[in-house]
Amino acid sequence: MTEIWKDIEGYEGVYQVSNLGRVKSLRFKKEKILKAWNNSHGYLQVKLFKHGSRKMPKVHRLVAETFLNHDANRTHINHIDNDKSNNRIDNLEWVNQRENNCYQHINRGMPAGVTYLKENKKYMAKINLNGKQIYLGSFISPEDAHNARLNFELNNNLINKYNGKNEVSI
Repeated sequence: MTEIWKDIEGYEGVYQVSNLGRVKSLRFKKEKILKAWNNSHGYLQVKLFKHGSRKMPKVHRLVAETFLNHDANRTHINHIDNDKSNNRIDNLEWVNQRENNCYQHINRGMPAGVTYLKENKKYMAKINLNGKQIYLGSFISPEDAHNARLNFELNNNLINKYNGKNEVSI
């Protein structure tokens, strides 16, 4: 992939970000690639200065805001390969809060609302609706169980009511 540089909004002519996830300074008439560091959550950040103030944005957010079309309903950014240091444009996508929560559960090894049943070697899908647990079925793979849960949410118009705690409130 060819590296493409674009100005960072609010820092035009001072800082640029690339589609490969690098940030550079154009200050002092010399281009310099900024050194990024891992924050306490594992995301890469850089320091940007303007008019005596310092900001420390996350690199993946700079890349997404600069290169990806932004849907107002999707305010979170997912690293497709789950590697928080891979900020290439082809590894980032805008997601909503519910999708982000689901990806976080998947990244920990099991999708939200899916449990492995050792006794019959299947995956159970369930959802908590207003404090009541609804069984959605047993499936051969965690993906099938997760899809059953997502389809239940879609078919019952629950998408915007997901509270991020493996429960749905109406």
